[in-house]
Amino acid sequence: MIKIDTNSSVFLIEREDIEEGIKTLRKRSRIPVLSNGIYRLYDSEGVLLYIGKGKKVLNRVIEHMTGKSENTRRFYKQIERSEIHILPFYTERKIVDLEQYLIKIFNPKYNRLKWSDGAVLAGSKYFEI
Repeated sequence: MIKIDTNSSVFLIEREDIEEGIKTLRKRSRIPVLSNGIYRLYDSEGVLLYIGKGKKVLNRVIEHMTGKSENTRRFYKQIERSEIHILPFYTERKIVDLEQYLIKIFNPKYNRLKWSDGAVLAGSKYFEI
């Protein structure tokens, strides 16, 4: 069972039904296909495995959970829970900054920080913690 938390709801989806489950989630939650967002992927123990972003965030989560993403192909079967944060008013630049900032702060098991510490801190000026 995969648990997906969005800003307003929690959905439980069987791993083998992930694509159909996401379609149902989209209908029930009214999240549009083109939705900017950030997501966090966890294992069954609650260990944070990966933080990512997407312009079509639900599609991106499907790619990760089904092993279709290069970034998570080697560990996708470990993913048991996803938190999805829809950020419709964030620019692409702010979402990139937020992703790198969260990776720096939370140090997920399989992410690598793409920026220097100084660049991450400069990009974090938009966010309240």
